[in-house]
Amino acid sequence: MQVREAPLPAVADAYMGYMRLHITEELAWMRGSPLYAMLTPTGAAAEDDELQRNILKDFLLAASRLAMTRAQSAANALADRIEELAVHATFDCISTVEVMMREHLDLLFEQHLSRLVACCVYGTTRKHNVVVSIKRVNQAVSSVSPHLAPEDLQSDSSAAAASNPADAPLTNVRQLYNEVFLPSMRQHLQAPVHSDTSVSQKPGAVKKVSRLPLRSLTAKDINIRKQAHASTRAVAFR
Repeated sequence: MQVREAPLPAVADAYMGYMRLHITEELAWMRGSPLYAMLTPTGAAAEDDELQRNILKDFLLAASRLAMTRAQSAANALADRIEELAVHATFDCISTVEVMMREHLDLLFEQHLSRLVACCVYGTTRKHNVVVSIKRVNQAVSSVSPHLAPEDLQSDSSAAAASNPADAPLTNVRQLYNEVFLPSMRQHLQAPVHSDTSVSQKPGAVKKVSRLPLRSLTAKDINIRKQAHASTRAVAFR
């Protein structure tokens, strides 16, 4: 007699999918998880344990693909709304995510994957000297991250720090970017940007003004940049 496995009910299948996603984007990176123990330098998978090495390899591949997909989708959402991003054919967050996953995996410890994706997207816009607010980046990342609201990326880290100051993770993306992400990724973000000469600049597009700092821009920085653009356009149309 042939026995066939009955498919899972739709609700159970959806729940399993949610849990796989939740593990990949957050739970696995938390202290105390079995994968966290393998990801840290002191708890790396044993060289003679092929099963552990394969589990770790498959997990990192899945996490990298998820981060790259979200970063590129969020970048595309921003480019659809911000003309200056659409002008730059080199605007691509995947390389920033690749560097983070390859060289700075520790940035993800005790964090939600999407917070670091937001840092990658914002850092890439800063690399291209494009002015965009972190709030807008958070909204774009949240729109491609199920079960994650913009408030989860902009929450105040001080409340968590007050209850557990030693180990409290930074939950505010602006603070996380300035204090943790940027110091680690500065070398990559400062690398020269090679423009794509095959793509002509849109009519009326403005040339870049002098490079602003890679740190998170304040409202004052953004207003100064807008004034500089307005002055440049006024001169161009005289």
